[in-house]
Amino acid sequence: MQPSASALGWLCVLLLWLSMPIAHAGAVNERLMQSPRSEAVSCDIDGPTLWQRYEVSPPEGGWSGEPVAVLVHGAPTDRVQLSQGARVYCGQFGDAARMDSRFHTGVGGVFVPAAGSVQPIVVHVLGPDLTLWPIVMTSGPPAAVQRQDSYRFGIRVGILAVMFSVVISTLLAFAVARESALLIFAVNSTVVFLWIALMTGVSGFPSAWLPVGEWRIRLLVGLPIPMVVSTLSLMLSGREVRRKLLWLPGLGLAMGVFAFALLVFSLSIDYGLLAQLALIVDLLAVSLLVIAAMFNLWWFRRAHSSTAMGNVVAVLPLIVAGWVGWTSVFDAAPWKVEWLAGAVAWIGVAASAVLLLRLGNIRRQRDTMRRLAETDSLTGLANRRAAMGELERRVAESARDRSSLGVIFIDIDHFKAVNDAHGHAMGDAVLIAVGERLRGLVRTTDMVARLGGEEFLLILPGADEATCLRLGQRCGEDVAAIELPSEHGVVRVTVSVGVASRDRHPDANATEMLGLADKAMYAAKIAGRNRVFSATHL
Repeated sequence: MQPSASALGWLCVLLLWLSMPIAHAGAVNERLMQSPRSEAVSCDIDGPTLWQRYEVSPPEGGWSGEPVAVLVHGAPTDRVQLSQGARVYCGQFGDAARMDSRFHTGVGGVFVPAAGSVQPIVVHVLGPDLTLWPIVMTSGPPAAVQRQDSYRFGIRVGILAVMFSVVISTLLAFAVARESALLIFAVNSTVVFLWIALMTGVSGFPSAWLPVGEWRIRLLVGLPIPMVVSTLSLMLSGREVRRKLLWLPGLGLAMGVFAFALLVFSLSIDYGLLAQLALIVDLLAVSLLVIAAMFNLWWFRRAHSSTAMGNVVAVLPLIVAGWVGWTSVFDAAPWKVEWLAGAVAWIGVAASAVLLLRLGNIRRQRDTMRRLAETDSLTGLANRRAAMGELERRVAESARDRSSLGVIFIDIDHFKAVNDAHGHAMGDAVLIAVGERLRGLVRTTDMVARLGGEEFLLILPGADEATCLRLGQRCGEDVAAIELPSEHGVVRVTVSVGVASRDRHPDANATEMLGLADKAMYAAKIAGRNRVFSATHL
């Protein structure tokens, strides 16, 4: 059994997780061995840019003289300067090569204030003052701060690995199914993956593999609406929804144009206005998710769609995350990056599952329609279309392998008389009974088909003329043994059988094989019916 695309995706995540300690150790060694950087990080706090000033105040009675670590790890930060007296740290968030190597999730430094000193540790942060994204600072003994930093970094990498698995599994599913929706979702998931990497700072470890620099905050503000719109469009792209709600595709297109315009606007707007734009983006994103959840609940009640309920489950955590961020029900600021990244990754995982479920349903419907199109509704046998396709495939296989192939053409004798004397219901019963008898005489590799009316066809891979003649004789005997009670007595029928085989006609194609067997069957009828004739003797 072949592994599924989802299983292969999770295998990639497992390999990534197993390789993380090696990659981490290699990155640390590389950074320890590299020569000092010639390019310094600019922390000109007296310049015209938007620097915000914070202080880490000493405890009552002044500093104890023990080392103190300070770490800044909020999402909206760009460059950070930490200073106390002559000791100054300056780092670039999103580039671990420009930060203290002891910290992973932000810019930090270790200070040793003089015992009894009351001089605060001053923190300058470059970035807009986002109301919903306050600057997060952690301070305390270096070991405790580093331990929490490592734990936080592990959570962020784990979330990113989950999103990576969504991208890989979706690409593998597209490679198997060739569905355009899967490719579109893979592209959208890749954008989400990169956004999470930028927001968590993992994009800067061990060095900046997404070197966006000061564009980072603009992308963090501008990308959420396009991500939400594209994800919801994929969730609501079901054929049944589009068929019943004709206005939905037009609305999706309009929202897509608006989302793209908002992204362009965020990349070109004055840096000082990003704070106001971020508020609008957060409110709009949560509103879109709430509207989508309400719509899916309504659609679930109307159409009893499991996909609609799956969409609700997908967006609910992100709605809760947005609500908590707006209402500040509890002090979630220190871990806001982690739970928002987790909620975004969750909607990616859930949306992937919903999309695969819907595509699976579509493929099953296609298979059902194909099966119905190739099945005789009365007897359950293959119909003429399926029989001709199978015969062409078997003839090509026989020519390639130089093997034999037998064809038996069967026609019920005096079938019109049965219909006239006993009615069409009895005629249908005869056809069903004959089909069941013929199906019971062949192998699983053979095909029994009803060509139409009272005509049946047997396709027998590997059968030579002698085998076909023997089986044709058995078919006649078994059909003659059928007895169906009716108001006018027992109904019995016989059949005329014609056979043809490629060991006698090696150059015949599918149409010619069928024609030879058909001629042999008519020869049997002319000779008196209820007998078997071979095309070789015509």
